Amino acid sequence: MIKVVIHLTKIVIATVVALLFASCNMNIGSLKKVEGNGNVVTKNRNLSADFTSVKASNGLEVVLEQGTNTEVKVEADDNLQEHIKTEVSDGELKIYSDVNIRNAKAKKIFVRLARLNSLETSSGSSVSSVNVLENTSMDFSSSSGSEIDVKVNAATVSCKSSSGSEIKISGKADKLDTESSSGSTIDAENLTVKSAIADSSSGSSISLNVSEKLTAEASSGSSVSYEKEPKTITKKMSSGGSISEE
Repeated sequence: MIKVVIHLTKIVIATVVALLFASCNMNIGSLKKVEGNGNVVTKNRNLSADFTSVKASNGLEVVLEQGTNTEVKVEADDNLQEHIKTEVSDGELKIYSDVNIRNAKAKKIFVRLARLNSLETSSGSSVSSVNVLENTSMDFSSSSGSEIDVKVNAATVSCKSSSGSEIKISGKADKLDTESSSGSTIDAENLTVKSAIADSSSGSSISLNVSEKLTAEASSGSSVSYEKEPKTITKKMSSGGSISEE
């Protein structure tokens, strides 16, 4: 019976993820298509205000750096520069494209900021950090096949992934709150934390490195794994979900 449930769950998950990606592609596909001309240039962007949050979408590649001076540079084919938008609103830097970029030689945005509070990725975009991002609290969210790969040093970290996306996070924190769904992944094996909450569902996976307390829930063919068993652990499993030591 359990095998049947797991099999049916995987079929449902695959269907849902496929529909989500199809919807994402339709949204991007509705935009005008523009091909890069291969002539890559780098331009600085003048921003209207400071920001502590970043939101990336439309398949763009973003590189984060924590530093004293705020700076945003765009490295892209010169005919794409005008279509890659970097706008600040209510303390959030929004990075997106107003066209469907095709065959670009480069579409990379370099962002330096003093402090990061939150990061959100969607629609196949990717964000990575070149140094350790330090703050008291940080929130990370990924969806629709996007990727986050960062190193942090914080008291509290929150990670939420969905729709086939991935969050890879390393460094150290006191508390970690994770939630994954719809075939997504949260890889926190290299993030050492004292306590963590993990909620995995719909074929997704979470991997952790917790020393003291772990509260974990896994359902619908999903999994939660930990590098070594913490001092205290609470498990709740249903519908083929698994929680185990690696």
